[in-house]
Amino acid sequence: MRISVIIPSYNEERAIGECISSLYAQTRKPDEVLVVDDSTDSTPDLVRKLSKKHKGLRLIRGKRKGVSAARNLGARQAKADVILFLDADKRLEASALKEVEEFFSNESAKLAAFKATMPSPKTFIEKCYYVRLLHLERGQPWSKELIVMPEAFRRSVFLELGGFDESLHYFEDRELYNRVRAAGLKVQLLKSKIYHEEPANLREFWKQAKWLGSSITSGTVLLRIRAIFYPLGPVYWFFFLLAVLVTPFYQPMIYAVYAFALFAFFEFLRCMYMSKMILPSLGYIFLSFWRQVIVGYGLLRKLLSKLI
Repeated sequence: MRISVIIPSYNEERAIGECISSLYAQTRKPDEVLVVDDSTDSTPDLVRKLSKKHKGLRLIRGKRKGVSAARNLGARQAKADVILFLDADKRLEASALKEVEEFFSNESAKLAAFKATMPSPKTFIEKCYYVRLLHLERGQPWSKELIVMPEAFRRSVFLELGGFDESLHYFEDRELYNRVRAAGLKVQLLKSKIYHEEPANLREFWKQAKWLGSSITSGTVLLRIRAIFYPLGPVYWFFFLLAVLVTPFYQPMIYAVYAFALFAFFEFLRCMYMSKMILPSLGYIFLSFWRQVIVGYGLLRKLLSKLI
């Protein structure tokens, strides 16, 4: 059995080397690693350099049509029966590909996923993201929205599903998962873990939020309509800012500001209780605000560019 790993990449010079090295450190090496890249930084040069060291590593230059198009291009050019999608900011546990091989040795196996987790946070920003994940995932009613999205596909099944929707640059995994479910397919959760690297500093936080703002469309919002109503999410911060702006002109609105602030305080206490971390819990509250500001600014720029 052959396994191809497909990595979509755009300006990932900081992460791509470690991502590729982790694949070739697997107990079962990949037969092929395809980096589908449309970067403007040194990412392609780094991949070409590493391809001299690692057998099966290949660079494919794309046309910057987004992550969905990059993954589909990689899937079409892959030579293996099993394809595995891995983002540049993700790492696989060393036994992952061995488990994939064992699972797909059964001819009836079609889709597999890994247990997603975050590496132990080191920087202050990473700790804030750790708090964020706890806040969103542990014991919340909206945690039912979390999906088991396959990373590994039998290539024929992926092509039959039609691949990723290339009009989507965000939430494209949920859209594909909806088609997986509609087709009556089952995703097998494997024991191996997949680690998702979160932003480690403010520069990376800003870059991620800016990308999110430029990637959201009406289609992606419809796929995750409940997400905008998350506590400390877009709707919360919009009405909080609205109340702050209206208060100077209508004094009773100050009570709404107090109510929003009290809610944020209780969310801070809950995060602190779950994470046992004080400053990162406070940092999470502030970052959630600035995340929405940056995303909102990106959306506004997109809207104005279409109107002007």
